[in-house]
Amino acid sequence: MTAKALCYLKWGFVLLFFNINIGRWDLLPNFLGMILIILGVRSQHMTETEKRIQPLLFVLAVDYFLHWIFAFDNELENLLITVIGIYAVYILLGEIAGRIEESFKNLSDRLHHIRIGFVVLQLLSYLFGAYDNEGIVIALSIGFVILLVILMVTLFAIKPEAEE
Repeated sequence: MTAKALCYLKWGFVLLFFNINIGRWDLLPNFLGMILIILGVRSQHMTETEKRIQPLLFVLAVDYFLHWIFAFDNELENLLITVIGIYAVYILLGEIAGRIEESFKNLSDRLHHIRIGFVVLQLLSYLFGAYDNEGIVIALSIGFVILLVILMVTLFAIKPEAEE
């Protein structure tokens, strides 16, 4: 991966997954993170898979922007955006893992485990969300935080390939 693409992707994921709020305003808006991720994907030769998920990334960026500007809640829209987000991040992490597999085999394997972990935690969160069990919510939240820290450490450990 090129240094430019890697930088965009790293900081895109930071903005996407970490939220700092003052009142209603998110200081690290998700739509900026998604725009950086889109720039990271577009700043290198795109694979067919990346070309196919690019419209989904744009949909997520627009939706995150609208939610940042306007406070509204729609259960069906939330479900669709959650599913699209899970799918897009799963595919994108798989593409990153594929790109670095030759140079960073251990980091590539870790990215594959992380993307599976995200899907499992999202599924458990969805399944147990209706039960209003505080212990489960705390355990899932701790799991997400641990997985996000591992993701950030892994992404920042990837070194860019030599520019030609």
